[in-house]
Amino acid sequence: MRADYRSIVLTSCFIQFVVTLSLTFVNAFLTLFIYEDLGVSDLSKAALWSGLGTFLGGAYGDG
Repeated sequence: MRADYRSIVLTSCFIQFVVTLSLTFVNAFLTLFIYEDLGVSDLSKAALWSGLGTFLGGAYGDG
């Protein structure tokens, strides 16, 4: 029983690490996506929208 518990904890930690890493990579390119693909004309406005999206995703995304 103890080995099953450890494998579940290690698997959960690994999955959490992968999800956190992938969200970090997404946030790095979010400003460029908003600027180029969504057509926001000013880079500072795109950075503002990116920051708002990151904040709201973290504040309200966990449900």
